[in-house]
Amino acid sequence: FAVLAPAATALSAVLFLLLILGTRVVSVGSLGAMLALPPLTAWLGAAPPVVMGACAAAVFVAFRHRTNMRRLWLGTERRLGQRL
Repeated sequence: FAVLAPAATALSAVLFLLLILGTRVVSVGSLGAMLALPPLTAWLGAAPPVVMGACAAAVFVAFRHRTNMRRLWLGTERRLGQRL
């Protein structure tokens, strides 16, 4: 999406980094950026097919992170710097 919606992608990347810095959990950053990208693309005026692509990508990321979401819910997701 960096080519199709550069501003929305940049803002999502900043959110990703801020969430990781704040929580020390990479999956929180990924999920936050995933949730932010579709509305950001729409808000910043991307073409409707780009917004729909961002929505499809968000669904794909959510699907791929379903085990991480479960661990987050259970409070067992590993944090950055945490030992095994």
